[in-house]
Amino acid sequence: MYLRFYDPGFEGNADSRRQWERQRRARLAREKITVKIENLRIDLAGEDRAEVRFVQHYAAGRIQDVGEKRLRLRRSGGAWRITRETWKARKP
Repeated sequence: MYLRFYDPGFEGNADSRRQWERQRRARLAREKITVKIENLRIDLAGEDRAEVRFVQHYAAGRIQDVGEKRLRLRRSGGAWRITRETWKARKP
C-alpha cells in the first residue's frame, strides 16, 4: 500500500524502481517506524503539480532523526503521486 503513493517512474537513490522497492520493503519489515511532521507547507504549481515541505521526526529502532523533507507530487489518473523526495538533516 505504501509504495502506491509513489509515481511509477520514482527510483529514489536506487539504480532502478525494482531495487528501490526492495530496499523500502526490507526497511518497513524490520522495525516499527514512527513519523511525525510539523510546519507543513504545500505549494501548488498548477492543477497537477505540487511541492510539499515539512519537518520530519523519524524513529525506527535505535535510529532517530529530524530533518526537512521535500516531496514533489504530480496528479496522475486522479491521484497524487510522489515523483521526487529529498531529506536534509537538521543541524543539532
